[in-house]
Amino acid sequence: MAVWSTVISSAFEILVAGVHLTSKFGGTTDADQTVIASEVIAELNQVEDRQQHRNTVMIGDFNMQPYDPGMINLIGVHGLMTQRLADRPDRKYRQKLRRSFYNPMWGLFGDRTAGPPGSHYWQASVLSNTHWGILDQVLLRPGLTEHLKNVIILDSDGQHSLLDGNEIPTSKHLSDHLPVLTVLGV
Repeated sequence: MAVWSTVISSAFEILVAGVHLTSKFGGTTDADQTVIASEVIAELNQVEDRQQHRNTVMIGDFNMQPYDPGMINLIGVHGLMTQRLADRPDRKYRQKLRRSFYNPMWGLFGDRTAGPPGSHYWQASVLSNTHWGILDQVLLRPGLTEHLKNVIILDSDGQHSLLDGNEIPTSKHLSDHLPVLTVLGV
């Protein structure tokens, strides 16, 4: 995890945490990913405590769907699907307060969204396959949700499509993952 501190205005600082977590390829399990996520979150909590605020955006390739255990588990990322849920006070579990994130990526699944149906397409001959997934995510601590103006999955760099002829992400343009654009405003 890499963490940057950015000052938006003289009175408003945010922390940006960039992550690229372990993939399930190679045998990593949901339980493994939850443990890894919990370690990353513990480290992030320490940074927030040192900075004395929780104006944090966490962004990157989580290699998990928004609904995977490591993303929703209260000892993992604890990313919640609605602002209302995320705005609740910290949850207490085993005598310890657990911080949450708002995960707006839940609302970007499927073909009734403005952009592509996900950020990554996986075609495999397995019994359970959603095909489209959202492995690339942006999460915000509750204090920042009011500043979120937009989150979209991009399918173009402005000049070239990032999709092939079948509307699937192509690594021809750097990656087989589509980028996520996030706009925050004061």
